[in-house]
Amino acid sequence: MKRDYLRLKKIKKEIEGLVINEKKGALIATKMKGKSLESVASSFGEPIDTANGITFANPVIAGVGSEPKLLGKLFRYNTGDVTAPVVGNSGVYVAKIITKAAPSAATELVTTKRNLIPTYRNQVNSKITQVLKDGASIKDNRSKFF
Repeated sequence: MKRDYLRLKKIKKEIEGLVINEKKGALIATKMKGKSLESVASSFGEPIDTANGITFANPVIAGVGSEPKLLGKLFRYNTGDVTAPVVGNSGVYVAKIITKAAPSAATELVTTKRNLIPTYRNQVNSKITQVLKDGASIKDNRSKFF
């Protein structure tokens, strides 16, 4: 069975920005590693901000946006811990856990699932349409007839 791989020329424009951001993020994370939260903020000229009410049911962090990697890391740490630098979708983050509430009952999981299903369905539909467009060899001949 022959495997059909995309040529780099075809996907270079799509992945170039992602690769550059990933490499920039890794470089910035290396510069942040081992520093205190205050020294990181001052060296990059950024204010220290507080985000309240972060839960899995609400995956959007106020003032930051959707950062699944950061959100996943935050729940691993305990009160008072400072995270290692986390390379996210739109930045590199370091966080200090001020307070951490006990996880709620399984009802939050049901709510989370209910909220995420429509999002993922829309993403799948969008991606399928894009794959079909990319894979189709359609030639527009309308100019010959109109």
